[in-house]
Amino acid sequence: MERHIEQTMKTLKIVKNYSAPSTAFQLKDINLTVPDIPGKRFVMMLHDADVYGFPRQIIDGFHDAVPAVVNKKEWGLLTLYEGREYGYVELPDIWAQFFWDLWDWSTDYRLPRGRIERYYTKTTNTGTFAYATPGSLMEVYISMVEKSRSHTDSWSPEVGARDIVTGRNLGNSRRYEWLFRPCAGQMAMVRADRGSMWELEALDVLKPPPTISYVENRPWLYGWATEQSTVGLPPKPYQKWVVSNYPQNEVAFRVHGWSEKPGLPIPLMSKGGSILIKKNACVELTPGARWSPYIPAK
Repeated sequence: MERHIEQTMKTLKIVKNYSAPSTAFQLKDINLTVPDIPGKRFVMMLHDADVYGFPRQIIDGFHDAVPAVVNKKEWGLLTLYEGREYGYVELPDIWAQFFWDLWDWSTDYRLPRGRIERYYTKTTNTGTFAYATPGSLMEVYISMVEKSRSHTDSWSPEVGARDIVTGRNLGNSRRYEWLFRPCAGQMAMVRADRGSMWELEALDVLKPPPTISYVENRPWLYGWATEQSTVGLPPKPYQKWVVSNYPQNEVAFRVHGWSEKPGLPIPLMSKGGSILIKKNACVELTPGARWSPYIPAK
């Protein structure tokens, strides 16, 4: 294992040659099509406009965009394993590497690898934070697994969690934890009809991760991370509001002067290979039809 860690860190420190996006560059989160597989049904998890009737942050009286993470209460999301419910799960080293590889794939491998340039502390948060090479994949990765982010608000590298990808806290056996919840707009494949709920297929963290090509060809096993804004879409009174992608890839591209705005995928994770969700928190998708994770369904 230590040899594997050493080799992984050597690999991550290599800065690959990269070229600026061109007309050949294809964003992976647009012009999407629902899979057409005989006997299979696909659903999309509803957005705030469909569930609350308005953006979630209006409840708390603020207007900044927020991660549109699907929750247990309104969406009825249920994650169970051996009769016990789970939310945050310690992420095995090989799955942390899978995250790195997936986010690399999402930009067509355009970003330089980068490295941690320095460490610093914040007056508004506790822990030791890492500053990575601007515009690099390392910057994207660190931003996604950082303390107080949408899916790492439990136990993170900034407070001592082990992270093989960045080489932080390798002497600690306890790895960082990831929230096993998708974002609104997630497409999923129905595994079984459970009455008022759908059982949906998901990646199983208890097994080794698949290859990126395997997941790429099964788009129901990952979702495009979404943010809910308070920007209304005409006409008034508003019934729909702008939903956008997580900004990490877009920010990295901007450093290089690239105008493309790649979305950021999040694996649909589970213990055991499936999750449950209320049927009325989803809309069924038509096989072969166009769809978008950023457009409310109703």
